[in-house]
Amino acid sequence: MHHDISSTTVPSPWIACIHPQGWMYFFHPEFRVVTTEDIRHPHVLDIVMNKIPQYTSEDTDGELEFQLCGLSPQPLPFDHMVINHKHALASHKLQEVQNKNMTSLAAHQFSRARNHYWQYMSRYPVHMPMPENAVQEAVDALVWYFTDNLVSGANSTVPFSKGECEELLRLLQHSNIYSGSSPSKTVFLAWILKEVYSFRYAEHYGKFTEKQSREFRNQNAKPRRHEPARHSSALKDKLLNVFLVAFFFGIPWTYVAHVKSASTYKGRLANVRKTWDAYITRLVQEYTNFLLIVSRLSLIMTMRT
Repeated sequence: MHHDISSTTVPSPWIACIHPQGWMYFFHPEFRVVTTEDIRHPHVLDIVMNKIPQYTSEDTDGELEFQLCGLSPQPLPFDHMVINHKHALASHKLQEVQNKNMTSLAAHQFSRARNHYWQYMSRYPVHMPMPENAVQEAVDALVWYFTDNLVSGANSTVPFSKGECEELLRLLQHSNIYSGSSPSKTVFLAWILKEVYSFRYAEHYGKFTEKQSREFRNQNAKPRRHEPARHSSALKDKLLNVFLVAFFFGIPWTYVAHVKSASTYKGRLANVRKTWDAYITRLVQEYTNFLLIVSRLSLIMTMRT
């Protein structure tokens, strides 16, 4: 679905495409180049056209697409992205997305290239149709995340909670997203799949055996131990403890214990937030009780005097 601004403002054969958010990018169908630079200005158009041969001449497959990320006259490592729509891959390195190199990609390279591809499609969804297997791929990932939430419970680290999986799967099932293609549908699916592949890249998806994966997860789940900066004598510790209990009702020790408990990562980040919110509520209640005790003690001391 292409949205032409007008034939007079956009130089032919460039096509102006409008993202669902309302901003514009430009696509050259002959050179298969995408840019967000405003080529309606002649000097910008000249720079972009001079940069195009620096990258498109390397396309030995004749099927790749190129995103220009800047206006530097000299080629830079990260001033462009190469996109392979056939295999849903994108990378700053041409060799990672060429058809002849598909079978030699390592698991982490594949996950990273897929993540880059879906990031790209979420930003530039207008000029290309949604890949045919995108819906099924999103559904498969969400079904597994739903299962992991059931099996692992609070220790699940997948990017979507059980409730989020249910809502997304319901939307995918009951909407007409299976029929036809539109920029909004592409952005929606791209958002899901870039989260999927970002998680897989971080989790070293496809790299370890079951035993190695379990050891890796257990190793990363263990909290880091920090040596104390200084060692206090037992007598000083006891005196400090007596002082805090006598004058502050042990609240500092309770505070430290709660902070350690609330900040310990046990699976999903949402669980940490839930624990932290519960701790804040409890802290407010304990502080209120402390103020009540102090007020009563102050009143008693005043009455005695």
